[in-house]
Order: sequence, then C-alpha cells, then structure tokens
Amino acid sequence: MKMIKHPNVLNLFEVMASRTKIYIVLEYVDGGELFDKIAKYGKLHDDAARRYFQQLISAVDYCHSRGIYHRDLKPENLLLDSCGVLKVSDFGLSAFAKQVREDGLLHTACGTPNYVAPEVLTDKGYDGTSSDVWSCGENLVIERKEKPVSMNAFQLISRSQGFSLENLFDKQMGLVKRETCFTSKHPANEIMSKIEEAAKPLGFNVHKNNFKMKLQGEKTGRKGQLAVATEVFEVAPSLHMVELRKTGGDTLEFHKA
Repeated sequence: MKMIKHPNVLNLFEVMASRTKIYIVLEYVDGGELFDKIAKYGKLHDDAARRYFQQLISAVDYCHSRGIYHRDLKPENLLLDSCGVLKVSDFGLSAFAKQVREDGLLHTACGTPNYVAPEVLTDKGYDGTSSDVWSCGENLVIERKEKPVSMNAFQLISRSQGFSLENLFDKQMGLVKRETCFTSKHPANEIMSKIEEAAKPLGFNVHKNNFKMKLQGEKTGRKGQLAVATEVFEVAPSLHMVELRKTGGDTLEFHKA
C-alpha cells in the first residue's frame, strides 16, 4: 500500500510497531462498504454503477502498473467516503509481480469464491491482471438462454400470403418472389439443424448466428453465387415462422433449390 498513491485506493499514512503490536494509520473513510449500500438499497442505477465501476477500474489499472495484484476484489473491500468516492481497501491477499513464477503466472489459490476467477481455482496458475479484471465484473456470468426474435401481429400479416399487404399496392402479376416462409411447431434449434442438414448436400456453405443463418452456394450460377438468408421467428411459444430470403444470385435458382 505504500507503493500506491491513488484517489480510489485507501491511503496508508504510516506503519508503527511495538514489541507486541503493529499499528497501521489509514485514511479515514466513513461511508461504509459498497456491499452495505447494495444490501440496503438494492440494485444500483446504471449511472451510479457506471461511476463506481470507472473508479474501480482506474484504481486496479494503477495497481497493475505498479506490479501489484489485489486478488480479493469484492464489494466488501470497496469503501465509500462521505462524498461517495470509491476506495479500494484490504490488500491482505495481494501479490507483487516479482512473485510470478517462471511460467509468468501466480499459483496461490486465494480470494472469495463468489468473485474469484475460475482459473484461480484450477491449480494450474493464473494471470494476476486477468483474474483481478474478472473480479471487477467485466465478464457476464449470468446464464442467458437464447431464443428467436418474437414476431408481432403486423410482421405476421405482412409475411402471410393470404393477408399480404403487398397485394394492395403491387399491380404486377406473375412475378417470382425472392422470399418464402413457412410455419413449424418444432423447437427453433431443431428447425435450424434441419435446414442445415438439407442445405449442405445442395452445395451450400452454412454460417449460423443464433437463430439466423446465411447459406452461400459454392457454384456460380447465371447471376453469381446463390445466397439465402434464413431466420426463425417466434410467433407463439409453440409456433415458429421460418423466413428464407434470396440475398444473391438468380431468383429462379432460389426457387429450384
């Protein structure tokens, strides 16, 4: 702590010792722990959370520039002064860069389980900088289940042949459409897999992104390579609509495929 002089790190003024005791003179901070504030008032608003996070990252970056890794960053060790300024405290588990082994990693497993980086617990060594950043909360650890985009009523009507709004304005007859769609009661993941299975034997390269898929033909047709964009929409919890739209190549080849 003597090596760190930063507005967002608890300041150490002096260390004194007697035969039986060690006295550490620290900066006086009377705003309590960030943990207590969250426990009392609940989830922070975005503006407040952003302000604290910026101060935390500034302090951690400064520590790393001095070759110091905190290794126990958590709301209980983040204090607030009377003006709401964040102060990183409790360097009891911190390490110096000179403690890094020949492999460039730290090997002492320490920290608080709810905030410690996974690699710290594997006993294979870890990077002090990366593990501190993990504890700051930059990685999303909440499991999020992906699902298709929900389709509203207007989108559904505009894609349904029987209710197509284009019929009110398009006077040209006999045009070959550049897109088609169908509905299915199968799960979205199963639909995507079936389309992929059907597309590959036809010579398409498949690129997936969640519930969107791009099919790129390997052969060059009359108007270049055929390309098809596919997307699965959720109409209802047990009903999906699949849209296939030509984005490149010949329209007649699209319908033939």
